[in-house]
Amino acid sequence: EYMGEDPFLASSMVVPYIKGIQKNGVAACVKHYALNNQEHWRGHINVEVSDRALHEIYLPAFKAAVKEGKTWAIMGAYNKFRGQHCCHNQILLNDILKNLWQFDGVVISDWAGTHDTNQAINNGLDIDIFIPYKEIKRIPFKLITTASADVALKGLDYTLKSLFALAKEFPEISLLVIGKMKNDGHTSRLIDELSIQDRVTFKTDLTKEEIAKEYASSSIAIVSSLYEGFGYPVIEAMSCEIPLIATNTASIPELVGEFANLITPKSENELSESIKSIFNNYQEFEKIAESGRQHIIDNFNWLKITLEYEEMIFKTIQDFKNANL
Repeated sequence: EYMGEDPFLASSMVVPYIKGIQKNGVAACVKHYALNNQEHWRGHINVEVSDRALHEIYLPAFKAAVKEGKTWAIMGAYNKFRGQHCCHNQILLNDILKNLWQFDGVVISDWAGTHDTNQAINNGLDIDIFIPYKEIKRIPFKLITTASADVALKGLDYTLKSLFALAKEFPEISLLVIGKMKNDGHTSRLIDELSIQDRVTFKTDLTKEEIAKEYASSSIAIVSSLYEGFGYPVIEAMSCEIPLIATNTASIPELVGEFANLITPKSENELSESIKSIFNNYQEFEKIAESGRQHIIDNFNWLKITLEYEEMIFKTIQDFKNANL
C-alpha cells in the first residue's frame, strides 16, 4: 500500500520491484494484505467495504504482485476485514489469494497479527481436494511439475535438461508445467536451446481440482526445488497418489519419508536416472505412491496436527508447573 493510493500506479510499480528483488534469489514479501488504511488502532479496526471497492481499489496491486510479479511471500495486515483478522481471513486468504489467484507461496503474519490458532490452521492444505482420480487414465511418459518458470529456486532448468537427455530413449516423453512462462525469458530461451518446444506445455490459472486431475493424467511428479519451505507441492503430489521425485533439501525429506525418490538438488543426471528407474519399474512405484498417500493422510491431517499442538500446550503448562492455573 505504500506505493500509492492509485491502484493502477501501485500495480505498475510493484511488478518490476518484485522481479528485481527475486531475480537475485531473494524473496519479496508483499504487505500488508489487505485494507491496512490507518495506523491508529489498526490491530482492532474492522474494515467494511463492498466487493466492488475491494476488487477495484484495494486489491489490484496485490493481484498484480501475485499474478504478474510472482511474489514468493505475502504478509497479512493487522486489521480485520468483515469481522475476521486479515492474517487468518477466509475471504482474503483462501477465497481470493489461494483459490482465485492461485498463490502458491508462503503467507506470513505481521508481528502479533494472528489472534485465533484454529482460524490460522484452517488456512492450509485440503487433502480432500488433492485426491487420486482413478477414472482418469495416466498418459504414459508424461511428467508434471508445479515449478514456476524463471524462478531459479524452483529448479525447473534441471527438469528441462533431464527431459532433453531422455528424449531419445523415451520418444513419447513430455512435461506439463503448472505455471506461466515469461515470453523471451530464461526458461523460454532454454527450451528453444534444447529444441524441446513440442514436449513442454505450460498451464496456469488452474483450480486445485484441475491441478489434481492433471496429476491423475500424469505418470511422474517432479519437485526439483533448490529450496522448499513447508513443501506443499510434495504433499499435494503424494495426496494424488502419483510416483514422486523430489530434491533432498529443506523440509522435503521429512515430509516424504520413504515414499519418494530423493535426488541431489541441481543434478539433472540423478533426476534422469530416477525418471528412467520409475518408467522401467512403474508398477512397483505405483504401490509406493499408494502408500505415500496414506502416509500423508496419517501424518498431515488437521486432526493429528491439532492433537499434537494440544499435547505441546499441556507439556508447556506442566513444564512451568501449572503456572497461572
